[in-house]
Formats: sequence, structure tokens, C-alpha cells
Amino acid sequence: IAPAPELVWGVVNLGMLAGIAAWLAIDVARPRWLALIGGGVAILGHLMRVAVSIWISIQPGANPDSVTATILASIALMFGGMALLAIGTVVGRRLSGLGRWAPGLVLATGLITAAFYSIERMVHFVLLGLLWGAAWLLLAYVAHREATTAIISGNPAGPAVVTVDED
Repeated sequence: IAPAPELVWGVVNLGMLAGIAAWLAIDVARPRWLALIGGGVAILGHLMRVAVSIWISIQPGANPDSVTATILASIALMFGGMALLAIGTVVGRRLSGLGRWAPGLVLATGLITAAFYSIERMVHFVLLGLLWGAAWLLLAYVAHREATTAIISGNPAGPAVVTVDED
């Protein structure tokens, strides 16, 4: 694995991690504890994958079996966490339309993409960008839309609203 593309993949994983954090910030998944566990597990998976990207870049001759095992563990955490976040978002019923299904689409397209890895690597990499990437963009768009709606309407909600009583 070449160091430069691997570092790019590490940065991409940081972007996906930010998408999960944004999803948790808009607070649409219920119960909240399920969302936090799911988001935390998925974030841990992405952090592991970033660590592997750094590892491979620093030590290009790293033990392939160790690298593969770590990557597989990171994928299991990513997908498992997104499954919990997807369940919480659907159960939470705070979103309607396609947005409600965004974490589930990330999971489903990720599973489809992963399935092609051992079958046809070029198709796998194309699907990573076009299919899985599109699902992540949808998740980011919905999170951005939900986060900015309250600001644009002038009605911020939640714990960010602070009132001061001057006596």
C-alpha cells in the first residue's frame, strides 16, 4: 500500500468521523444512550483506521496480517456503530424523508462496497467514492441542514440557549 494514498484515506476517515460527530450534535437519534454508544463505537473504528493509515505510511513494510486484522476490526466497529446510530435515528422519528435513513444508507452502502473488496478491487474503490461517498455526503447534508435551521429561523433550541436573570 502506497503511503500517500493511505494518508489521503486517513484524512477521509477524519471527515467521516466529523460526520458522525455532527449527527450526534443534531440530536436526532433516540434513545440518546444508544446514539452515543453507536456514534462512539463508529468513531473508534474510524480512529483505528486513521491510526492504520499513519502506521502504514511510517512503516510501509508493516506486517500485512497485523494491518489486515486491524483494518477488519476497524470496519467492524464502524459498521456496528453505524447500525446502532441508524436504529436510533429511525426509532427517534425526529427526521422525515430520506434524512431519517441517512445513517442506514451509510451502513448499507458500506456493506455493499466492502463485499466487492475480495471480488473486484477496482470496483470496490469506485464504489467507495461513488456509492459510500454519496451516502456520507447525504448524512453531512442532513446534519448541516438540521444544525443551521434553528440558527436561520432565529429560534435556537436546546442547551445552547442561556438566559441571565439580573437581580
